Amino acid sequence: MDIEILIKSLIPATQVATFLSLFFSMYYLIYTRRLKKRFLSLARLPENVDNLKELASQLRLVRSKNPFSPAEGYEVMIRVEQALKNTEKKLRSQVLKKCKRLINKTKSYTKTQTTPTKENTTELYSELQGLIDGINDEIKDQQWG
Repeated sequence: MDIEILIKSLIPATQVATFLSLFFSMYYLIYTRRLKKRFLSLARLPENVDNLKELASQLRLVRSKNPFSPAEGYEVMIRVEQALKNTEKKLRSQVLKKCKRLINKTKSYTKTQTTPTKENTTELYSELQGLIDGINDEIKDQQWG
């Protein structure tokens, strides 16, 4: 008889334990997926930096041509904007703010279809170089822990 009472009193406790284990399992499943997504995005960050460096050098070449070509400058600005949007998802903190500011700047050039000038491309080039340096610093910080 005592065993029956003991078993009946344990049934609610097992139900609560089952519910809590389901809750913790769901929490850790979601947490590990976020962790995996963050790790994979950080793994691709150096590749994005290389792409940004290549676009920066193209922007520098367009800027340095003696008869400045606005069409080439516009084309490179559009590619820079797309590369920045792709990189933005992988950044944090101050570097993310710089990236968003630079995206807005390139949007202002590309959306209004303002003819790029040497001054615009020079300004964009120098800000892009600063962003690349910031991203490289963030990659080094990630490697240290």
